[in-house]
Amino acid sequence: MSERNQLLPLDQIIVGMELAESIRDRLGNVMLPEGVFLTEQHLQSLAQRGIATALVKVGEPPMTGEEQEKQIQAIKEHLDYIFRHAQDTPLNQELKALILSYRMEQFD
Repeated sequence: MSERNQLLPLDQIIVGMELAESIRDRLGNVMLPEGVFLTEQHLQSLAQRGIATALVKVGEPPMTGEEQEKQIQAIKEHLDYIFRHAQDTPLNQELKALILSYRMEQFD
């Protein structure tokens, strides 16, 4: 799963989310460093200090069944393209099957 950063209001931040950048006070002092996994106490403390938002790491939303099928089809087509000049031997077929199996692990 790929991650992206999103600026969220404190009331939308879920305990356990990771800070994507340090939170600093007005003087530039680090209140919470980048990479901290936020706790309920962190969120309460930030709210008490007037911090309204934080930049956190969020995962990509899960794929729909249709998106997953399109991705699988694209992977198969790409493998067919890669192996287009390979001889149709049992060894090449096994290699292609192993690569496909490896690529399908992301959908488990």
